[in-house]
Amino acid sequence: MSDDATAPRATRVLVMHNSELVRVGCRALLARQPWAERVVVAAGIEEAVAHAARYKPDVALIRVDQFTATGSVNARLRAARPLLPIVLMVEQRRVTHRDALAVGAVGAIDSTAPASELIDALQRAAAGEEVGLAQDPRTTAGLSERELQVIAHLSTGARNSEIGSALLLSPQTIKHHVRSAYRKLGVHTRLEAVMRAQQLGLLG
Repeated sequence: MSDDATAPRATRVLVMHNSELVRVGCRALLARQPWAERVVVAAGIEEAVAHAARYKPDVALIRVDQFTATGSVNARLRAARPLLPIVLMVEQRRVTHRDALAVGAVGAIDSTAPASELIDALQRAAAGEEVGLAQDPRTTAGLSERELQVIAHLSTGARNSEIGSALLLSPQTIKHHVRSAYRKLGVHTRLEAVMRAQQLGLLG
């Protein structure tokens, strides 16, 4: 049996936002996604912490009014759900990707981003990937750093299990990165992915 990319695993999502409209909208949007096993929403940190402990989310999307408080919010969520990947919903001009990482998030997404970008960001974060506010400037394909690492290993002929061992990730997570890279590169096989990456100058 091939260990190539497969459909993403079922994912539990926690959304924390002080706007009821945003909470309802995110829940409705995410509930329609085949990979979203459960979507729970919270208006504030106390409710979010309770949900994190009870529902064991695989990824969280949060909005904190005062960015200076974000680090403590993230710490409380992780105390309830260790290693929880947290994506910040921010105003892009006020918070950088570096800022998001500094407060313990795996990245951030602009509050005005299209729904498709929000969905993609949450899937990527749940798979152990960082989420940036901008595409990688080296390529219009928009590959993440982790996807670039995976493609580099693919070019050596390594299998998913071998790549996972090298990057300290599970084979299932590697499958997700491979599938995502295929989609961004517009290819269907490993050979095509490597050839396309070479054309884009991604394999030095």
